[in-house]
Formats: sequence, C-alpha cells, structure tokens
Amino acid sequence: MADITGKGKEGGGGSLKENLIDRLKVKEEEMDALIEDARKKAASIKKDALEKAAGLKGAALEKIDAEVEAARAAAEDAIMKEVEAFEHEARAGAAELREKGLSRIERAVERILSIVAEGIDDREDDKDTDHRP
Repeated sequence: MADITGKGKEGGGGSLKENLIDRLKVKEEEMDALIEDARKKAASIKKDALEKAAGLKGAALEKIDAEVEAARAAAEDAIMKEVEAFEHEARAGAAELREKGLSRIERAVERILSIVAEGIDDREDDKDTDHRP
C-alpha cells in the first residue's frame, strides 16, 4: 500500500502526497498558462473584431455620406430647374405686360393726337365761318 502520510518508505525520496501535490501544482501552472494564452487570444480576436467593425462602420458612413450628397445634389438640381422655369415664366409675363403697356400707350397717343387734330380742325372751321372783316 502507498504511504500518504508524508513519510517515505525509504526515508527521503518524498511521499506520494507531496509528489501528488507537486504534480497538481504543475498542472495548475499549466492550466494557468493555458488560461492566460486563451485570454490573450480572446483579446486579440476582440481587437481584430473591433478594428473590423470600425472599418465597416467607416465604410457605411462613407456610403451614407455619398448617398446624402447625391440626394442633396439631386434636390439642388431640381430646385434650380424650378427656379429657371419660374424665371422663364416671369420673363414671358413681363414681356407680355410690356407689350400690352406699349400697345395702350400707342393707342393713347393716337387718341390724343386725334383729339388735338380735331381741335385744330374745329378752330380752323370756326375761323372760316366767322366772316369778320
């Protein structure tokens, strides 16, 4: 039977208990080393994942920024087309009003000239019928 009392049969080689404790300490150190290695690997995986996520986030933000810029440019283009159409309508309307105004001025001038001419004719007729010596 094995001696687990801590005293060896031969008096100095170490007991089975000490031997077992030493082996357990070695296994514990090996496990601690494996756990530490696993922690380092996990930290490395986490770091890589965070870097990849940051890259994906950056790419997504760039894509969103490009889409926003494209939408802004399209909206600006549409607004500019509306402004151009409005300006064209305004110019056409102004030209039409200008033409109407000129036409009315021409008619007014013609009427005034006609009235003045009639007045001159009437005065000449009055002088002819006056028969004063």
